[in-house]
Amino acid sequence: MEASRILKKDSRAADKRGCARALRVIGQVLADLHIDEFELNRDGDEFTVYTQPRALRKAPARIKLGALLHRLQDRYMGLQARIPKTSPAGSGLQLHYTPADIERLDCEHQIRSLTDGKKPDPYSLPEMLRVVGSYVDQRGRLVSLAKAQEQLTLQYLTDHGEMKTEDHSVASFYDLSVHMYLKRRDRLLPGLSNLRYRALK
Repeated sequence: MEASRILKKDSRAADKRGCARALRVIGQVLADLHIDEFELNRDGDEFTVYTQPRALRKAPARIKLGALLHRLQDRYMGLQARIPKTSPAGSGLQLHYTPADIERLDCEHQIRSLTDGKKPDPYSLPEMLRVVGSYVDQRGRLVSLAKAQEQLTLQYLTDHGEMKTEDHSVASFYDLSVHMYLKRRDRLLPGLSNLRYRALK
């Protein structure tokens, strides 16, 4: 079942259960660490990610993961990161996000974006995960998410208390991310054109 076929045209504003923003922020950290395969669990308003950076698998894992922890602590102060002995993915790196972490990391990212002048990339992991969050928010409350190569497995609890598990291709959400980006751009451009026209009068 492809996400693009069943996502509603007009996304509803996420309520307090929403995870779209949190997933985008988590995606920003994962993309910065070059992590593209992971498992994510949600407990209340907190999220835990289990993963091992693919680029580090050819070297002694404990050494490289240890170096990665130092990088995390330097760049993302306050974010809980550790190397557990065991994890659901049998990985070796665990990242824990509280609501305060999400708020702080989002503010830091917005400041960097304004400084760099960069626009959101619809093909990026953060934007794809934001779309995944919007998709789930329209159907229930996210429980877990797993990304392995080109496959996404979502588990969420519906408003009627039913647990749902769905498999999607990663490409379907990337395509949807691009589609939503173009719609936002098209809505914005007429407004900017009107402002320019008024300024010239």
